[in-house]
Amino acid sequence: MSIIRRIEDYLEYPDKFNMLKFCVDYKELSEILWGFVDENDLKIIEESLNQVMVKALIGQVPKRFEGLSKEQIKSYFDQRKIELLDEVPESSLIRIKKRLNDLLIKNLSYVKRLEMKAPIKGNLENEEYYNNYLIVESVIPSLQYAVDSRKNKKGGK
Repeated sequence: MSIIRRIEDYLEYPDKFNMLKFCVDYKELSEILWGFVDENDLKIIEESLNQVMVKALIGQVPKRFEGLSKEQIKSYFDQRKIELLDEVPESSLIRIKKRLNDLLIKNLSYVKRLEMKAPIKGNLENEEYYNNYLIVESVIPSLQYAVDSRKNKKGGK
């Protein structure tokens, strides 16, 4: 392995590791936030989404969703989830949102690189917290793989 590649690996690894830590922390705090929503209501939304998607695969889409793409259907059900969070009294969410905001502000470089939203003043909208959650949930597996493969490379030397 060339010296340049070793230097690149060394410089990349801490960044990926720290980004993974940020994403995992954000996901954990988000799950606490979503813990304020009735779990049964969330399950109903997820089950409904799954049923509609299965019906879409066999060409029996309910009339309400005719002509919509899979992404539009998923977006519809995501909006229902956000509405559930909107129903929770804001006073119940203050502390967890503050922790989420602090984490976002403290890690602005990762927030920008992942194209997430961070609060400028006050709190984000519930939809923005949810979109951030979807982003970190989608990148955690690839970051975990990168970190694990780097550890394995290092251990194999």
